[in-house]
Amino acid sequence: EPEILAGNGDIRRPDRVIIRNNLVTVIDYKFGEERLEYVHQVNYYKSLLTGLGYQVEKAVLWYVEHDKIVEV
Repeated sequence: EPEILAGNGDIRRPDRVIIRNNLVTVIDYKFGEERLEYVHQVNYYKSLLTGLGYQVEKAVLWYVEHDKIVEV
């Protein structure tokens, strides 16, 4: 889990961040049912990475138990 330092001093840890040529893919693994707060969480990761100068190419939630991938 890579750490992202937010401007307010918070540290956020998305499960996986893949960086290739300044393009980023964010993957967050979840267990259990889908929840709107998870979408907000991944959107926050996207905004933090964009603020660091990266271009977020793709961001997904992977609900492992259901083997379901949701693009955010």
